[in-house]
Amino acid sequence: MTIRNVEFYPDHFDIAGKPDGWTDIGWWFLPLLALGMTLVLISAVFLARHLTVTSPRWVNLPRKLDWLKLPVAARLRALKPAEGLLLGLAVFMNLTFISIMLDTYAIATGAKASLSTAKLIMVLVCMLVWLVLSVIRICQAIGDEVRAARLAANPVDVSG
Repeated sequence: MTIRNVEFYPDHFDIAGKPDGWTDIGWWFLPLLALGMTLVLISAVFLARHLTVTSPRWVNLPRKLDWLKLPVAARLRALKPAEGLLLGLAVFMNLTFISIMLDTYAIATGAKASLSTAKLIMVLVCMLVWLVLSVIRICQAIGDEVRAARLAANPVDVSG
């Protein structure tokens, strides 16, 4: 397999996935953009953990008022699904960028005429499903912690 020296890469695509803009920036731009976005999402996980302990009012979650009433350890446990949401979004975002990068190179070398829109749609649908399931799991985790806190505050005597 020979790798052809490519001077121009497509940098914009129409709705059908056909390139309608070209650049000479080179192949490194998309991976650099993906790396930057990944670092932002991973940093958001660490920032959310920090804010959960120090300034929980700055963390935006469903059922926030219930979450704010929880002790710190319970808030951190309830935060886990939100961390999974962010890390999962980083994975899906990188899959999207990898697909675009591979197709961009194939278009630049003449091996393909357009992006694989079906592949992109599949990844984006999976990302949307991940988002919805994660929000449901975040609500469940907060509810579980609220119920556990209530039970700890008002234990029920079942000794009869």
